[in-house]
Amino acid sequence: MLKMIFPALLIFSFSIFGQSNAQLVNLKLEMKKSNVVKFDGNSHEQVFVKKKVGLGILYSLLLPGMGELYGGDYSTGKYFTIFEAASWMTYFGLSYYSTNEKQNYEDFAVANAGVTDAGKDNSYWANIGIYMNIDQYNSAMDLQWQFEKVYDRDSYYWKWRSNKDRAAYRNMWVASEHAKTALNYVAGVMVLNRIVSAINAVRVIKLHNKKMESATTFGVNFGVQSFAGIPEGIKINIIKRF
Repeated sequence: MLKMIFPALLIFSFSIFGQSNAQLVNLKLEMKKSNVVKFDGNSHEQVFVKKKVGLGILYSLLLPGMGELYGGDYSTGKYFTIFEAASWMTYFGLSYYSTNEKQNYEDFAVANAGVTDAGKDNSYWANIGIYMNIDQYNSAMDLQWQFEKVYDRDSYYWKWRSNKDRAAYRNMWVASEHAKTALNYVAGVMVLNRIVSAINAVRVIKLHNKKMESATTFGVNFGVQSFAGIPEGIKINIIKRF
């Protein structure tokens, strides 16, 4: 029995340690270069890809959550993407509402105060909601010695038929302005969402790379070593990744 075991152990030893040093060095260099460990035949293959932090930040700045997806963990990133979609819907909704209200109050002023809407700036549309008519406004500017703000009567004329109409106009103007102001807040929140997502992407990518660096891959491949089709012994390849 010992006569059979001893030759088998010799075959195993020669097949394991008979590989040249140059082959082992090339194997290590290839593993460091590609971060990929492969086993042929019946062994398994596992791929490790190191992620770039800068690329993850860029992805999150372009679309929140994509940096986390790139880093291999979308479990938290998906909330940033959902929030981004909701923010855009809010933005477009407020923009439409503000524009629509602006058109409504301009049409209302033309119909109820005799305004000609061509060439009027934002301050004009604000002032006509405060004063009943152009004469009242110009008198107030004269009393304040702000003569440069006095309107030309022919170009900027307005006169509300009732205080109720003026108040209704003012409400529409305020609603439009509030929606316009809210757009700035939504835009700011979207920028903040990108920054937070980028920070989270850095965390995800660093965790991924840390796991990759600490992972150890061990594989064993069995085969028959032969020469000219004639079996010479058993070959065992053992690869370990640190």
